[in-house]
Amino acid sequence: MPSGMEGLRAALAGEIDVEGIEVSPYEDKCLTRLVSALHSRTASPADLAALTRHVLRHESECRGGPPFFLRMPDCTPWPDRDTWEAHGVSARSLAGGYVKAEGRPWYPDWLRLAGGRSPEAESFREDHRRHLEPQAGDPFLTLLGRETYLCRGQKDAVRSVLTAPAGATLMVNLPTGHGKSLCSQVVGVLSSSNGQAAGVTIVVVPTVALCIDQADAVQAVLGHEAAYHGGSSDETHMRNREIRARIVNGTQGIVFTSPESLVEGPLHGAVYEAARRGLLRLLVIDEAHIVSQWGDGFRPAFQELSGLRRGLLRESPGKPFRTLLLSATLTQACIETLAALFSGPGQLAMVSAAQLRPEPSYWAAYCHARADKEECILEAVRHLPRPLILYTTKVEDANAWYRRLFDAGYRRLAVVTGKTDTAAREAIVRQWANRELDIVVATSAFGLGVDQPDVRAVVHACIPETLDRLYQEVGRGGRDGCASVSLVIYTQEDWKIAGSLGRKRLISLDKGMRRWDRMFRTKSPGRALEDAFEVRLDTAPGMDERYIDMVNETSTEWSAHTLTLMCRSGLLELDDEAPSACAGEEGPFEPRDPNSRLVRVLDQGHLRRERWEERVEPYRVRARIAQARMMRLMDDFVAGSRCIANILAEAYSVEGNGVVEAVPVARACGGCEHCRKHGTEPYALPAPRSAVPWGPQANVGDRLRALIGAGHMLGVTYSTHSSSVEVVREFCKLVSWGMAQGVAYLVAPREILNVVAERVSRLREAAFFWDDAYEERTAPSIPSIVFQADGEAAGLRHWLRAARNHSTPRPPTILVFADTVADPDRPDRLVKDIIACPCVSLTEFKARENI
Repeated sequence: MPSGMEGLRAALAGEIDVEGIEVSPYEDKCLTRLVSALHSRTASPADLAALTRHVLRHESECRGGPPFFLRMPDCTPWPDRDTWEAHGVSARSLAGGYVKAEGRPWYPDWLRLAGGRSPEAESFREDHRRHLEPQAGDPFLTLLGRETYLCRGQKDAVRSVLTAPAGATLMVNLPTGHGKSLCSQVVGVLSSSNGQAAGVTIVVVPTVALCIDQADAVQAVLGHEAAYHGGSSDETHMRNREIRARIVNGTQGIVFTSPESLVEGPLHGAVYEAARRGLLRLLVIDEAHIVSQWGDGFRPAFQELSGLRRGLLRESPGKPFRTLLLSATLTQACIETLAALFSGPGQLAMVSAAQLRPEPSYWAAYCHARADKEECILEAVRHLPRPLILYTTKVEDANAWYRRLFDAGYRRLAVVTGKTDTAAREAIVRQWANRELDIVVATSAFGLGVDQPDVRAVVHACIPETLDRLYQEVGRGGRDGCASVSLVIYTQEDWKIAGSLGRKRLISLDKGMRRWDRMFRTKSPGRALEDAFEVRLDTAPGMDERYIDMVNETSTEWSAHTLTLMCRSGLLELDDEAPSACAGEEGPFEPRDPNSRLVRVLDQGHLRRERWEERVEPYRVRARIAQARMMRLMDDFVAGSRCIANILAEAYSVEGNGVVEAVPVARACGGCEHCRKHGTEPYALPAPRSAVPWGPQANVGDRLRALIGAGHMLGVTYSTHSSSVEVVREFCKLVSWGMAQGVAYLVAPREILNVVAERVSRLREAAFFWDDAYEERTAPSIPSIVFQADGEAAGLRHWLRAARNHSTPRPPTILVFADTVADPDRPDRLVKDIIACPCVSLTEFKARENI
C-alpha cells in the first residue's frame, strides 16, 4: 500500500482512495497533517489550500532545488484558482482536469524584510534549533525507562529535588523542553518502586490534559492510575475513589491533579489524612508562575495553595514534606511572590538553567488602521505554516476573529478564552493533539499545559500587556525544537489596551481596603484554629447601591486577588484546616467551600489606611515599575532596536537578593529584526549551571560515623598486588555497605560504575547518584564514596586539602585509592601515610565490618 508522498500522489491521481494513504510516524509532520485532514473529510477548500501549501513549501525548502509541485485535482473539495492564489499557491491548468500547484515564497510588503528573508522559510524547513547535550544518568532513571538526562540543567534540578532537606522549598527554573516534568515524577516513582506503603507526591498541574499526559508517563511504573480529575461517569468516580484510598494508605506514589480538585473536592480530605499519617513526601506546583498572575488566566485556587500547604505542614508529624515550584519563566517579581507565599519551615532555594528559546524567529508590523491590521492578519493566516495560534487580548476579539476566519472558509479551527467551559476546552485540546484542528484563536487562557510540540506559527493580533505574556505565548511554538514564527501585528489602539490592562493588574488601595473591610466584618471563626478565621470571597465589596449587588465571578476573583496582595505585603497569611468529617480510607471527605478562605492576621493595623500605605503601596509601586519596564522592553521589541535575546535576558535575569542567588540567562535568538539587519545568524548559548543549593548533609549510620571520627573523611586503600577484577569486586561490597550506612553518591571511572550497576541491585531502588568525575560546585553535598583513579593528581590534591580542612562543613566521604599512590607534591611519601584522616586498607576494613 503506498505510503507518504507516494501515497498522496496516488490519491491525487485517483489511483487509490484517500483512506489507502499510509503515513508512518517518521514522515514529515506537515504531510501527516494533510493526510489526516483528507482522511477525516472535514477540511474545507481553504483548509486544504493552507495544508497543501505547507507541504509544497516544506519540500521546496528541504530539497533546495527547483520549486516542488504536486498535480492536484481541479474539482471539489479542492480549492478553486482564486483560493489557491490567495494562499500563495500558483495553480496552472493541466490536461485531464488537473492543476500544477507550486507554493510561492511569501514576501509581504508590510513587513520589514531585512536581508531579503521570507518570514516563513525556516519554519517550513523546520530547522532544528534546540541542541541539548545529554548527560550520563543516575541508576534510578532506568525505573522511568531512561538511561540519560536530557541536559545538565535537568540533572542538577533532579538531584536538587532528591537531596532537599525536610521542610525545604525548591524553585526550579528550566526552559521548555529541558525536562521539568522529571523533577516532579522522580520522588513518587522512587516511593513506589519497592511496592510498600512509602508515601505520596502531589503534583498540581494547570490543565486536565497535562494531568493525563504526566500520569501516562509513569503509569507503567506505578501499576495503577495517577490522574485525578473531574467527570460525571461512574468510571471516573471509581478511579478517583481508588486513588484517594491509595493516597491514604500510602501506596499511590504520585498523583497529578488540578488546584481546584485539590483545594475544593474530596481529594482535599484524603491528602490531609495522608499528611496526618506521615505519608506526604512532596508537594509540587507545576507552572508555578501562575500564582502571581492576574487577568484572563487568573486561577484563585493556585493562590490558595499556599494556605493548603500551611495546613498540611501543621498536620504532618515528624519530618515535614518538601515543596517544589516548577516554571520555565520566572521573573524577579514572580520569585519574590513565591518566596513570600511558600517559604519555610525549611530552607528556600532555587536551581536554574535559564536559557532563552532558540526556536522562534520574531517579526512585528505596525498598522495605521484597524482595517489594515485585519487584512495583514488574514494574509498571514493564509500563508503561514500549520498548526497556528492566533492570540488576542480581549475575549470579544477572539470570538470576532473566530467568526472572521470561519467566514473566510476555514473549518479546522476553534476558539478558547477564559469563558470557554472545561468540557469544551478539554475537547479542543484533544482535537488539537489529534491533528483535527489547524488554527486555534485564543486569549491567554490557552497555553499552559497545552504541550503541542509542532506548532509552527504564533500570531498576535494585539500587544500583550506584558513582555512575559508575549514570551509565554510565543513559547507555544517550536516545542519540538524546530524553527517557528512569531508575528505581532498591532495598531496604536493595541498599545492603549495593553497599558490599560497593565494598570488594572493591581487593585487600588481604596478598593482593596473596602473589599477587605467587608470580608473582615462578615468573618466567622475557624473550626479549630483559634488565631484564624474564615472570610467570604462572595461578600459584596460595599454596602451602598453601587456595590451591594456586585457579587459575581469577577468580583469573587478580585476578592481573592486582594487577599493575595495582602499576603504578599505581610498583612495576612492564608491558612487551611482539615475537613471536619472523614471516615475510612475512601472518605467520605467533606468538600471545601470554594468561596471561603481561612486567613490569619499578621499585622494588627490591617484595617488602617496608613498601614496599607506603608505595607501594600510599596509593593504596588514596585509592581507598577516592573510593568512599565516590561512595556518599555515590549517597545524595544516591536521597534527592532535591540536583539530580542538582550531584551528577554533583561526581563528574565534575576538579581541576588538574599532570598535566592542571582540568575543569569543564556541568550538565544532564532532571528529578529535587529539581527537580520546586522546579518547575525540564529544562535543559542549554552544554559548556565546552578551551584548546589543545599548545605552538606551528614546523616549516616553509626558504624560509618565511628570510623570517620571527628572529621568528615575516611581513607580506604586497595592493594596494587590484587587484580583489577578483584579490586572492583571488593569495591562493590564496600558500596553496598556504604548504602546501608547512608552513602548516596558515588564517584568512580565509568568502567567501574558499570560493574557496580551490575552487581549492586539496590542502586535502582534508591535516590543514588553517580559520576565519573567530581565537580565540587555542582556535586550533591551528601555522604559519598570517591574512587580516586591513579594518575589524577589534580583530583588527589583536592581530596588531600579537603581532609585537612576541618573549618569548612563537608558531607562524610570515603576516599578509596591505591596503597602505592604518592603525594603529588612530595613523591617521596605515600598518600596513605600523610592524609589527614583515619585510613585503613580495604582488607582491614572488610574484616572490621564483617563484609
